[in-house]
Amino acid sequence: MYADNITDSMKTAIDETNRRRRIQDAYNKANGIVPKTIVSTIKNSLEITKKDVKHDNLSVKDMYAEIDRLKGLMQTASAQLDFEKAILLRDELNELKRKIKQLS
Repeated sequence: MYADNITDSMKTAIDETNRRRRIQDAYNKANGIVPKTIVSTIKNSLEITKKDVKHDNLSVKDMYAEIDRLKGLMQTASAQLDFEKAILLRDELNELKRKIKQLS
């Protein structure tokens, strides 16, 4: 906490934090626990929620129809300010375009 003066409520909060810290330290020493920092990777929330969509068994004609459908969904999502969904739809649309290009 940063302040020019320590108010009564700040003193109470700091004292409570110190009291809890003493209890935790005593528990850790009694049980042989050595605290350590948690190391975790930061995950992209879009990748976590992304569904794995397969368009492997579509004909080129069906892929073009799917592209048109995805464009409409993407425009609807962006109009509703659901930009994360629009991004996922755009990525799916680009994947279909890439597959069409490979087949050509």
